Amino acid sequence: MIGLDISSTQYLEMTYFIDSLITDCEARLVYYDQQLSSLGVDLKKLDDPSFVSSDYFNPSSVDYFLELRKKDKDVMEKLYGLKRYYLNLLSISEFTLYNASDKNNDIDELNVPGKNLKKLKLRELERSKFSSDLHDSSIQLLTGLVHKCELISRLMDFDVTRSRMELSSVISDLKNAISDLRGFIFNLRAPSLTDFSLVESIEDYCNYKNKDRKVKVVIKTVGEEGDLSPVSKSNLYRICQEAFNNVLSHSDGDRADIIITYNENNVVLTVKDNGSGFDESLLSDDRLGKKNFGLLIMKERAEIIGGSFEIKSVDHCTEVNVSVPKTPEDII
Repeated sequence: MIGLDISSTQYLEMTYFIDSLITDCEARLVYYDQQLSSLGVDLKKLDDPSFVSSDYFNPSSVDYFLELRKKDKDVMEKLYGLKRYYLNLLSISEFTLYNASDKNNDIDELNVPGKNLKKLKLRELERSKFSSDLHDSSIQLLTGLVHKCELISRLMDFDVTRSRMELSSVISDLKNAISDLRGFIFNLRAPSLTDFSLVESIEDYCNYKNKDRKVKVVIKTVGEEGDLSPVSKSNLYRICQEAFNNVLSHSDGDRADIIITYNENNVVLTVKDNGSGFDESLLSDDRLGKKNFGLLIMKERAEIIGGSFEIKSVDHCTEVNVSVPKTPEDII
């Protein structure tokens, strides 16, 4: 376990080191292009097979910078290949680490009571999903910003115009990173479910996540919330939160219907979209939870309070159905 974790860290650090080497190559390429341009070379013609250095006033200097440029482009191509190799190793290492921790949980089942075990698994799944989402969005974006800042520091001495363009791009990416992190905070922050009804909390969340109105959201309720327990209310909110995020991220649809049905003893939540559907083989026991943390978290949340979870693809649309008791049995 420790060895796997260290390997993951080493693979990640290696990709950062390769990024810095790529930055050096990019800076040198900009310098070479600037020198060629000053010698009268039209940079757009460099890849033209008919390009001949003898057509220019100082062919020996043109050939000199062309040779340096070719060498650095070849090095960059190899560095990108090496970076892909280490990113693949990182993915394999993280996948192996997750599977190893999952097997350890199976061993723990011998000594941990059922409901406690489910709570522990749910907590670890949510942590894994959060770290994965953070790595795939904000961390990748911030890593790219480091790469751009290093490039700007090298460009400032000889290409102020390009430096300003790159700096403008950095500012834009920083704003996106801040927006992503605010989104993570909003997802983690539970609404005051004691002050607002379940449907009000869901409406507030959907309005926040769907600020650009890419998806038309229709929320309907049948019956009255009544004496819905805080535990059921909180879990229904979190399940709906995850299901709606999936609609925005994966459905390719432009409409989401959220229906909350309050029965005498249970509450049924339905979230469906008009998107492209999904591969139902993802729901098989051996695949669910390997990378589909969100689906498994919804399932675990429903089952931990004695409810049921179902997701299906109907007529190229996705439909999530969750049923939970209004007042679940005591959760250990």
